[in-house]
Amino acid sequence: MREVLSDERKNALVQHLGYYGPLLTETQREMTQLYVDEDLSLSEIASRYAVTRQSVCDTIRKAGKIMDQYEEKLCLMSRSQEIMSIIRKAITAADRIECASEQAETEKTVVLEALRQLLIKEETDYGV
Repeated sequence: MREVLSDERKNALVQHLGYYGPLLTETQREMTQLYVDEDLSLSEIASRYAVTRQSVCDTIRKAGKIMDQYEEKLCLMSRSQEIMSIIRKAITAADRIECASEQAETEKTVVLEALRQLLIKEETDYGV
């Protein structure tokens, strides 16, 4: 958010929207998405909704605070990031395993593919 939030805060909002966006009101979610995903200015969003620039600013800030509170209590985002980190480590470790037989190599490939699919799903589900 050029006009309201730092780039760091904007990135946090993008991540939070993936986890907690569906829990916001439709207007809060839409305005925040327009601001962080489509990089529209507060004035552009205000004209779309026929409200003031300050109203848009207040709505986005409130949505950010609500999502922060959800994360503080539910920890979905931090837990998901932890899980993805563990999956990445497992993939790296499994890649290094030398297999003595064709069957072991096949099983290793199946496990690696399952881990990669799990990682992709986790990243895709929450827009990470």
